[in-house]
Amino acid sequence: VNLQNHCKHLIHFDIPWNPSKLEQRNGRIDRKLQRSPQVWCHYFVLEDRPEDRVMDVLVKKTEVIRQELGSLSPLVQRQVDAVLEAGIDTDRAEVLQQQLLTMDQGESERGAMLNRAREELEASRRVETLQEEQDQLRQLLAKSHAWLGFDDDPFREALNCSLDLLGVGGLVQGRDGKGQPCWHLENAEALVSSSNDRSWEHTLDSLRGVWDRRTPLWQWRQENPVRPVIFSDPGRLNAEAVHLHLEHRLVQRLLSRFLSQGFLHHELSRACVLASRDPQPRVLVLGRLSLFGQGATRLHDELISVIADWHPGAARTTALQPLIDGEQEQAWTVLRQALQDGATEGISETLRDQLQALAPEDVAALKPALDQAAEQAQAVAAALLKQRGDAEAAALKEVLRAQRSRIHATVKQRNRDLAKLDRQAAAEPTALIPGLEEQLNVPALDLQKLTIQERKQLAADQKHWQRRLETIETDLSSEPKRIQESYRVITQRLEPAGLVYLWPISG
Repeated sequence: VNLQNHCKHLIHFDIPWNPSKLEQRNGRIDRKLQRSPQVWCHYFVLEDRPEDRVMDVLVKKTEVIRQELGSLSPLVQRQVDAVLEAGIDTDRAEVLQQQLLTMDQGESERGAMLNRAREELEASRRVETLQEEQDQLRQLLAKSHAWLGFDDDPFREALNCSLDLLGVGGLVQGRDGKGQPCWHLENAEALVSSSNDRSWEHTLDSLRGVWDRRTPLWQWRQENPVRPVIFSDPGRLNAEAVHLHLEHRLVQRLLSRFLSQGFLHHELSRACVLASRDPQPRVLVLGRLSLFGQGATRLHDELISVIADWHPGAARTTALQPLIDGEQEQAWTVLRQALQDGATEGISETLRDQLQALAPEDVAALKPALDQAAEQAQAVAAALLKQRGDAEAAALKEVLRAQRSRIHATVKQRNRDLAKLDRQAAAEPTALIPGLEEQLNVPALDLQKLTIQERKQLAADQKHWQRRLETIETDLSSEPKRIQESYRVITQRLEPAGLVYLWPISG
């Protein structure tokens, strides 16, 4: 019965045979979606009733343990459940009271119970911390999915397009042994023969499984054919198919084909015209902004775009005016739809020739707007890079300081241990550590030699720690600055990456 939406008071008219039912009753109102910030559970206490005397002892005992531990441990709960397993029998009320009172009466038993209870509480807290971290990771995963807009179907089509560029068959859909969808590489061996590149064999090995080094490579390849691939996490270990993701070796090599193909020719060769459902012709110029740091390290890559309404006329600088933010977003929606449709029907050769002749002038007319957009993007990216450098530098300082504190604490502890050994050696020259001779089963002379070796090791450790402390002080002054400097933008480059005309289907 769900009463949390209506009730905040619960009254027990009796004490059930098994007190655990009290908690079950309380759970009717003390649960999620309870509108009241506080709930009340009421009991009638009758001094002459045996059950109440047992409950009184139980409440006082658990309250004492709760004050010592901060909360009631599952270990204590299990012990209480064991005592009350058979319920509250009026004839055994005094026996139950005595069992609850003496549950942890002995000092050794009490200490052991409290230690075990503390360990269980600490373990439960660690589990809660791990669960919170899992929730944070799930939120980050959902945020990254939303930010990237990554989807299986476009990913698979991109790989098929790359395979087409290589002149081999694409991915063919099928079913695995459990009836789940998977895709087969239609002609895997053609990757090696068509490109005349033997390195593709090692790339395809990532789809075969684990290689037993005792088996010759050629024999292992014959016995382990290329497995099918999947694009979604199956949620289980799957030896029948390989999960392809952005960091997979085969994917990295296939997607690199677009970079080599895209930047192989002059930028105006990457121009196209697409049929659009919008009645207004538009032109889109794409530019690649690259930011570089020390040693020509690439810090940032971003695609910059400028969209303008296309009008015929001689003065291209006045005919092409970039759209403002709202209109530009609307034009981007039209562009995405045109790319998705991929339609070029109704675009005559005459129009293609006309647009191709005007392409250099259109790029030149929109280049100032592209430069301005690149400057704004550079400022934003440089600020984010600086912020990231400052954050990593601060994190490194915290790590170094924590390491320095641990070394200082360890050195102090070892110094106390050495002082203790010195006092024991002065009091008992033949047995420096009481009981150690019997435990190790070695004569006193050998024990002294062992102690000398330990002292030498401690001395070597202290020298190492001292050197590390000096290194930490140097790192604290130099490494954070080096990290911040590595994120500083030194130079940039903007190059046109493509030109797209959106032409109305109606003409």
